[in-house]
Amino acid sequence: MNFKGLKRLHVIFFIIFANVEIKRILFLSLIISAAIPIAFADQTDHTEFETRATLNPVVHTVNIKSNLLPWLATIPNIGIEYTFSQKISANLDLWYCPWKITDKHSVKTVQILPEVRWWLKDYSKGSYFNIHLTCGWYNIRWGDNRFQDADTPMLGAGIGYGYKLELNRKWAFEFTIGAGYFHTRCDKFYNLPNGALINTRNTSYFGIDRLGVNVVYNIGDL
Repeated sequence: MNFKGLKRLHVIFFIIFANVEIKRILFLSLIISAAIPIAFADQTDHTEFETRATLNPVVHTVNIKSNLLPWLATIPNIGIEYTFSQKISANLDLWYCPWKITDKHSVKTVQILPEVRWWLKDYSKGSYFNIHLTCGWYNIRWGDNRFQDADTPMLGAGIGYGYKLELNRKWAFEFTIGAGYFHTRCDKFYNLPNGALINTRNTSYFGIDRLGVNVVYNIGDL
């Protein structure tokens, strides 16, 4: 093979090599061009999600409920709960019973029962602890005696634990128990028409002051 033939062969190899390198460069360029938008799109999606979470961190929810246990004593009651955050909600129960069952046994009462709840998980899921207050008026017939608040309401405070069991998006059961202290000034009468006053005394109590099995309905989000 002469010098010219060798030179032509060298040129051919150079062209082939150059074409291969150009193809590699183009291929790598395409990969990089495709990867960059994907990377930025992923970053943008996370940024938008974080922005939405920051702008709308809490959904405020309103629930209405009723405690089944007081109904056993013919005491109607209703409660309402409002969420302030994913961890904190406020609950207010109202009890009202204006009638008597029999002349020997009846509970007439008005009670206002506010509480603040702290949820261990997100709101409406599982367990919570509460701080609660009690304010109530009563007129109780029991056997031969009748007990009535003496001009001042029964007042108390305590702490409690509860658990919420969701059935679906709208309905749930709620179980709660609490303990605390309350004080009342009580008049004791003979349980007769216009029965005479027996005595008036101050009564304090420490023990179980909350017990509930609530049926809960979610009105919706605000």
